[in-house]
Amino acid sequence: MLYIIDGYNLIHRVGILDDCNEDYKEARDSLFTAIDNGFRRRNSKDTSLIFYDSSMRAGNVQPPSSKYVKIRFAPGISADSSIFKFLEKLSNEEREKTIVVSSDEAVRANAMFLYARTMSAEEFWETI
Repeated sequence: MLYIIDGYNLIHRVGILDDCNEDYKEARDSLFTAIDNGFRRRNSKDTSLIFYDSSMRAGNVQPPSSKYVKIRFAPGISADSSIFKFLEKLSNEEREKTIVVSSDEAVRANAMFLYARTMSAEEFWETI
């Protein structure tokens, strides 16, 4: 299963940003570590792709990457738009094996329109 994650939505909804004293880089790193460790503990075949708005990116620093977690900063567009563009490029078969993680109703509605499954940020966080 591929989890496509609305990164800042998840960080805000489950309190990671608060835990990191409003430091976005620390919150992104914390989310990366939590997902990577959660999937690793389960020896999961699942992977995740976290989308962030590029306006919050710190310079040209290469984001972390692992077997379980990849990160994309949306190039000059919102993370929401970048998620939709990514989904549109997937085949129907690939979309059936994709879950979009967000508590943003518009993101979820558009993902379902493209036949991807959805999960709220809170539900996903409970599985980690």
